[in-house]
Amino acid sequence: MRWSWRWLGGALLVAALAVPFGLGYLAGARTQVQEQVPAPGPQLTAEQATRVRAVALAHPTVQAVLAERSPEGYAISIGPVTGPTGELVGGYVAVDFAEPQTLRGEWLLAVDWRVRWPPTTERHTYTAYNVDLVVVWVDLASGQVVQVEPTGPYTTVAREEDPSELKEPLRSRAIEIALKEPWLAAVLAGSSYRIESVSRIQAPDGTLVGALVWVKTEGPVTLGGEVPIVTRDFEGGWQWPLPTAARASRDLPDRPVTSIVVLVDFDANRAVLYHGE
Repeated sequence: MRWSWRWLGGALLVAALAVPFGLGYLAGARTQVQEQVPAPGPQLTAEQATRVRAVALAHPTVQAVLAERSPEGYAISIGPVTGPTGELVGGYVAVDFAEPQTLRGEWLLAVDWRVRWPPTTERHTYTAYNVDLVVVWVDLASGQVVQVEPTGPYTTVAREEDPSELKEPLRSRAIEIALKEPWLAAVLAGSSYRIESVSRIQAPDGTLVGALVWVKTEGPVTLGGEVPIVTRDFEGGWQWPLPTAARASRDLPDRPVTSIVVLVDFDANRAVLYHGE
């Protein structure tokens, strides 16, 4: 199973014990809802809110989810969605469950919503576990649903169904680039390890630019010396392209770890350590 990337916040990922779900999509539903409700900012009119609710609840995936559940088991909220330049472009409907749910469906994921509206979408069928929210986005201009996504702080998806998991041959290429890095080779020397996951990293416009490789060691290892590190700003997105400067060992975890998260840049053919902030 894989933890939802959307909810990792400021965790130090090199010490994490689980793999994030949906990293490649850059942000998750509830995070997006929070980002899309500026105060003050453009708001939906009563007529727009009514239309957004009707369109969202008529979506087949949403209907299938709600048909099996009592209305007392969830709450519905509605709000505005703003575009890349801050204008009102849509509305969201959030179905907030009283208890975590297991949901299987065909989900619609918005890929490049940070830079384009309406966004490019992808359809993926999978089962999501420990779901707190289903968030639906509706484009006001077309009246079409542009996102339906299950999410939550502990939402997981089986790796074989995960839409963010990188496929061959790029998966093998990402692993090769990561393991050839001298700093990582030094850390793993003499240790047994396995590759937990290889997730794709997309630029805000949806372009595949890299991969996130999760390395799990059989025993604790120590990160030391000069190691190139990248951080991620949850407001501004990834620090990309990857930095070339290395940070001193004092910026690394002061304790042994068993999980190492490596970011791979395909264009630069290099990899750096991910350090959550």
